[in-house]
Amino acid sequence: QKPSQQRAPLLRMSEAVAALELEYPDVEVSLPGPWRTILEDVQRMDQDRLETAGMHRAILDSLDRFTPSPSFPYEIQFTRNAVAGRYRVEFLDEKNGLCLEVDTLNRVVPPHMKVRHLKLQTATNQKFKYYYPAVINYWNWRRIRDPEDQELTIKRMLKELMTEREQAEG
Repeated sequence: QKPSQQRAPLLRMSEAVAALELEYPDVEVSLPGPWRTILEDVQRMDQDRLETAGMHRAILDSLDRFTPSPSFPYEIQFTRNAVAGRYRVEFLDEKNGLCLEVDTLNRVVPPHMKVRHLKLQTATNQKFKYYYPAVINYWNWRRIRDPEDQELTIKRMLKELMTEREQAEG
C-alpha cells in the first residue's frame, strides 16, 4: 500500500517507531522501504518548514555570535536541521553533542519525547553517540525581546548542557 501523505499522522508514526526502536531494542520494527523513506522525508520537511520561522532566525543569529570568552569558554558550531542518531534536530553542535529543539505552537509532536530519546540512545543502542539536548520554549522566548537577553538565555542553557557533559565524561 502507498504511504500516506498527511503530515501529522506521519510525524506521530515516526515518533512511535523511534520510541519502539529506542525503548525496546530487542523488538524489530519492520516497515516497508517506502514507509521508512516517507517517515524520514516528513521529518526533514517538517524541520525545513520550521526553519522559516522568525524565532529560528533569531536563535541562529544568537548562536552565530557566540565566541569563547571567560564567561563562556566553549567553542560551539551549530548546524540547522541536522541528524542526531535516530532523529533530525533543529540545531546540532556535533563536536560537543549539543542539540537544541524549539517547542513552537504548530508542532505536531512536542519535542520532549525526542529529548528523552536523544538521552536514551546511547544506553539502549551503542551505535549512537550521547547527545545533550535542550528545548527552547516558544512562550519563554517570546517574553525575551532584547537580542542581548536572548543570547544570554541561550548561553545559560548551553552552559548547563556543557556542565552536564563535563560531569558525565568525568
